[in-house]
Amino acid sequence: MKIIKILSFLILLLLVSSCSNDEKDNNERENITTLSINFTPEQGTIVTMIYQDLDGPGGNDPTINGGSLIANTSYNMKINLLDESKSPTIDRALEILEEGFDHQFFFSTSQELDININYNDFDVEGKPIGIENFCTVGNAGFGTLDIVLRHQPDKYGLGVSDGIIDFAQGRNDIKVSFDVIIF
Repeated sequence: MKIIKILSFLILLLLVSSCSNDEKDNNERENITTLSINFTPEQGTIVTMIYQDLDGPGGNDPTINGGSLIANTSYNMKINLLDESKSPTIDRALEILEEGFDHQFFFSTSQELDININYNDFDVEGKPIGIENFCTVGNAGFGTLDIVLRHQPDKYGLGVSDGIIDFAQGRNDIKVSFDVIIF
């Protein structure tokens, strides 16, 4: 009797472990080699900040170019995402908008940086995505702007729709810190 139970357990274990990848997760994390942000004021020059890691995690260090924003100014803020490891290059921002419920950007700043970011794009259920945003810059200072793209977040989690990542769950597609000066 013990042998039958052991054999049954081993067969069950073998069946469970042989599930195909299709059964596990049809919506895999996005490969992103370049993240750029355009800050467009009503008047003035567009400011672009860029993160680029063409060889992916574990290879050469990425290049990260922050930027300078003008104090007491409002900007339209748009995030662009590319996967340049493929030919032709894949525009990941379009995919993320199409799969809106499976993605959300989260923004945070160091205490010294007076920036307020509000979502301007939403998924089919009215939950934020974060490709397009409205940004209000306050007093002069410098610090870091952190951007996280969360894959399969719990958009109904406490504070998640307000941009609070603490209860978002899911996993990061990309996380970048930009040095920012407000003058």
